[in-house]
Amino acid sequence: MTEVCIGTVLDPVIFGKLMAGGWLDNEKAKVAGMQILRKNKFTCSSCGFVSRSSVQVPHGYMIPVDYAHPGLLAAHGDGGCLCSICAASIGINWSVTIEGQGDSSAGVPGMLIAQSRLTQVQINRLALQVISLLASQPTPQLSKLQSAARDIDAAMTALNHELGGSIPFYRGNDSDFARALSLIPQEYYEQREDILGSLRFWPNVRYWKEQGVYWMKSTFEDMLASDNELLGVVK
Repeated sequence: MTEVCIGTVLDPVIFGKLMAGGWLDNEKAKVAGMQILRKNKFTCSSCGFVSRSSVQVPHGYMIPVDYAHPGLLAAHGDGGCLCSICAASIGINWSVTIEGQGDSSAGVPGMLIAQSRLTQVQINRLALQVISLLASQPTPQLSKLQSAARDIDAAMTALNHELGGSIPFYRGNDSDFARALSLIPQEYYEQREDILGSLRFWPNVRYWKEQGVYWMKSTFEDMLASDNELLGVVK
């Protein structure tokens, strides 16, 4: 399992279409992409999250990727499988910008935060659960977990305001910073990693609501039902 780190893509336009499910509209990309997802058993190769296919959502909101393509578009049967949040975190010059988002009523996919204690993958695992909990209808069983999820989201979102103190080059605009980061030449990649330091991606919960509803049903609902120890703690 290869853990993703926050990063940028060479072609954010194609990457945005990939993230929006545009690959399903191209027969060649659809066949190749579904082949990759099935081969990987709808399991994220970075964080280990497992979704599942359904008649309505055959891809389970998982993303087939080809790291050799500038926009990560997988046009052949070779490639990896990422959950949407791991994929978004490696393309921040799409995921924190408003351009190419279509209906922007839910805002951008996410934001940049300063968080040195958690890796990007640890944050992504947490984010998947927060998104799924907050997208679900309140129930007595979930109420305390949803309250904790709201607190986590608020705490992570607040870390966006600390970026200026952690990264001297940050000037208060996620979109501008991500685009500038993507322009640093590949030969200076190591220096770019030094600049990133505690930079992380945190998703905008509202943007991923549709996926969260699905992930709760496909993955987390069964986990919660079978985890009696967890349920006992939160009662």
